[in-house]
Order: sequence, then C-alpha cells, then structure tokens
Amino acid sequence: MNVREVVSRSRIDATITIIRPLSKSTQKKLALYLAAMLFLNCCLLWRTRHLITQGLPDFTIFYTAGQILRQHNGMRLYDDRLQENIQASFSPRGTELRGSLLPYNHPPFEALLFVPLARFSYATAYLLWLAINLFLLSALPFLLRPQLPGLRNLPLFLWMLAGLSFFPVFASLIKGQDSVLLLFLYSLAFAALRRNRQRLAGVCVAFGLFKYNLILPFVVAFIWRKRLLLMFLAAALGLLLTSALITGWTGLVAYPKYVWLAEHNPHFAWNNSDGNTPNLRGTISTLLPIGATAGLPLIVAASLAILWITGRASRKSGPNNPLAFAIALVGCELVSYHAFVHDLSLLYLPMLVALNELVSGRSFRPTVRKTVIICLLIFFCSPVYMVLMLRYGQLQLLTFAILIFFFTLLKGSDSTATAPQPA
Repeated sequence: MNVREVVSRSRIDATITIIRPLSKSTQKKLALYLAAMLFLNCCLLWRTRHLITQGLPDFTIFYTAGQILRQHNGMRLYDDRLQENIQASFSPRGTELRGSLLPYNHPPFEALLFVPLARFSYATAYLLWLAINLFLLSALPFLLRPQLPGLRNLPLFLWMLAGLSFFPVFASLIKGQDSVLLLFLYSLAFAALRRNRQRLAGVCVAFGLFKYNLILPFVVAFIWRKRLLLMFLAAALGLLLTSALITGWTGLVAYPKYVWLAEHNPHFAWNNSDGNTPNLRGTISTLLPIGATAGLPLIVAASLAILWITGRASRKSGPNNPLAFAIALVGCELVSYHAFVHDLSLLYLPMLVALNELVSGRSFRPTVRKTVIICLLIFFCSPVYMVLMLRYGQLQLLTFAILIFFFTLLKGSDSTATAPQPA
C-alpha cells in the first residue's frame, strides 16, 4: 500500500465516526413514500401480467440460450433460425406479438447460467430466475451495510422496500433481466475495494462482462489500479476461453459481427426505442436536430470527457473512497452504448452511497446536499419512468437528471477531499 492509499484510507476512516442517522420520523416518511412507489409498480405489473404468461419478457433470450446449450448446440448459439424455433416451442405467439425474434446477443459464457433452468418449463424457469434475483436483492443489505455506516442502523424492511420500489430494479425483476445480478457483482466489488482487496474487486467486475457495455467504461476509471486491472484481465481471459469452448473459436470470432448486425436490424424491437435510451448516445442522437450520424463526434467527445473525469476522480480520491466508486458507476451509465430502463438498476448503489454521505456528516455544501436529495427523489419516483417511457417514449430525458447527479457527486467528492478532517 503506497502513501497516497494510506492517507486516503485514514481520511475516510476518520470521518466514519461522525454519523447522523435518519430519525424515526424521517424513516417513517421515507417508508410511506417508498411503499407508494412500490404500490404503483405493482399496479403496472398487474396490468401487464398477461405478457409474462405469453413469453414476452426479456427472460426469453436466456431461456432460449439455455435450451440451445442443453441440446448440445453451442456452436449454433447465434443461429437466428434455431433461436426462433425454440422460442416458438414455448411461446407460439411471442414472435407475432413482439413483431420479431428476441435474439440472444449476450456473450456465450452467460448462457451456462441458464442451462439448469432450461430443464423446467418456461413459466417455472421464469419464477426460479425471479426467486434468484430476489435473493440477490435481499443479500445487498448484508453486503453493503458494513460499508455504509450511515445506513447501518436502518431496518432491513426499509432496505428491501427501497430495492423493490426503485422502478429500474422492479422492471429488471419482471422482465427477467440480468441487471440485478450485475448490481450484485458491482456491490461485491464495492465491498472489496472498501477493504482494499483490489484483486477480488477485479474478478467481481470481470464476471459482469455479460453486459460489457456497462463494465468496460467502469474499468477505464480504475485502469491505473494495477492489481485490479490484472485480475480483471485474467478473469476476462478465463471467460473468453469458456466462451470458446461453448461456441468454438469460429463461433466466438463471428460473435461481434452477429451483435453488430442485430444492432442494425430494423426488425428487432429494441432498435426502434432510441427515445427510451437514457444515456449520452440516446440523448444526443434523439434530441439534437443534427441526427444520429452527425452527432457521433459529439457523442464520442462527450463520452471521452466523462471517462476522463471519472478516471481523474478515482485517481484523486483513491480506490477506497465510496464517492469515487459511485462517480465511476454513474459515468458508466452515461457513456454505455445501451442503457435501457432495467440497466438503470446500477444507479441503486451510487444512490445508497450518496445517501450514506448525506447522513454521515460529510462536509457537503448546502447546494450539494439539496441537489442530491432532489435527484434521489426523482430517481425513486415511479411515475417519472411511467410517463417518460410508457406514455411518451422519451426516457432519454432522464439523462439530464443523471448528468446533474454525476456532477453533484463530483462536486461533493471535491468538497469532502478539501474539507478539514477531524483530529
């Protein structure tokens, strides 16, 4: 451990003892607000419950991939015709209602997770995957409470209520997506870094490469941490070799082309939802009158700027600083190529970090504190997502709130780093 790490860690540890826990009155108001959001989420689920029984959730792609591997057809994992035949076997009207095949476009190694579930019917496998995700979500309080002392005394029911009331997490659960799994892996990495276990953090982040667009920008922010980077690369190499065993080297080499063609296939539903992409790419390409192609240089420039800022914040604050981790994760959401509503589940961890900083006596300026609170209220407001996404198809407007949250955390990190520390 070098001198900078020792100083950074000592400053963090010195401020941990100044805790101003949420009062019982505040906890009660917070619980009522979150319960109201969860109620609205459940109402939406009730109105769309028939879509689950018809095999329309995103879980379809994972179940399809599991079936292909179970039939020992790994080399045909990215065969659209085979995928379509399998989907027709458990969801006869799925392709018709959806308007297209829902292709499995994730890396080969992730399909291994769903081979055991493919032994069951689609409905049973969906419920089992939902139970697994609920278990991962319920494990977060036990994983994060020791690392977030300001939230340590909050009752467990409030932690669970917060997770279920956060619309992106709820959407990920109902869609059968893998975003909660990625949130869990990031939480493991966060806890490891707080204990200065950089190698373990690198492995945890590498296991999240099934959503590489939400992993690689984060790694860039911590690329200067050699131990983390080396273990990340070693684990990533292991996943690469595992993928090659599944599809063969020919199939693995063809995978990027498959993803690229799927990305530009107008028949696939997600390619018609640019307005529901709350990141820099979605916002610039849909809101500016210059068009997606002409806006590409601006997208690249803005993304590089965010990456540079996150890297600078990480290097300046040190790997153990929770705000540095939160800044890198929010920046990752902004620059990712894809960011659908369920991908915003990752914001749950930065929001917990921000709330912990608010109640832990950090030297935030009043404007920083107020802005963070407003951002948290917006992110936890289910009607915001329902109106922007379901009513108007303009969820990319939420990018502005994410940008404000990003720069507010950055400002808060600067004020914390420069504030006088207690003796």
